[in-house]
Amino acid sequence: MEHKIILESEDTLIMKDEHGVETSYVIDAVIEMKGTEFILYSKDEELVVSKIIRQDKGEYLENVTDDELEEIIDAYGQALMEHEPKE
Repeated sequence: MEHKIILESEDTLIMKDEHGVETSYVIDAVIEMKGTEFILYSKDEELVVSKIIRQDKGEYLENVTDDELEEIIDAYGQALMEHEPKE
């Protein structure tokens, strides 16, 4: 299956919680699959995958299903292997 995968290196996602506390995450990749964009972002050892939803009011992130998560992680792993430096 064909996926559009953008591997990011320096971009940061800043999220605010309900108390206004900001947390910064590193954007690891953006994957377009079946007309939907997904974002993979991390902090320390934690990797998070969310669906990007665009509406008139802006963009927000939504949880992914278990099936979506499995397919996204497979595509991301394949992209990482393809982008590994060759010795």
